[in-house]
Amino acid sequence: MIVLSESTEQIEQSASASENKLMTEAAQLLGCKVYYIPRDFERCGTAENALWHIPNYPKATAGIWIGYIPEFERYKAIYHAALTKGIKLLNTPLEHQRALEFDLFYPHLKGLTPDSLVITLTSVTSMAFR
Repeated sequence: MIVLSESTEQIEQSASASENKLMTEAAQLLGCKVYYIPRDFERCGTAENALWHIPNYPKATAGIWIGYIPEFERYKAIYHAALTKGIKLLNTPLEHQRALEFDLFYPHLKGLTPDSLVITLTSVTSMAFR
């Protein structure tokens, strides 16, 4: 198992940073190969540059991401850059998006939870003009 970790000493201390550090240390103790990646593309520019130090794996190897919840576009970029290295993150970009966006995951919970609805800027605007 490959771990892409955003846990670095440069990140400000917080409960999330502490959890990321503990999860990364646990992964190392379990024998996972850990590669550190930047939290954003500010210094490196692209996902490919963020993963420059990771070798190519000759056969598909499972990978997980330990870090902060990334925006969809960042997750998708890292996912595809990792794939070119032979690392397949456990969640596809669509699965990541579905887990984070209520309107995408709620249909899977319908009937198990109280009825809910999604209010968008468009629906708020149309309700205001009725």
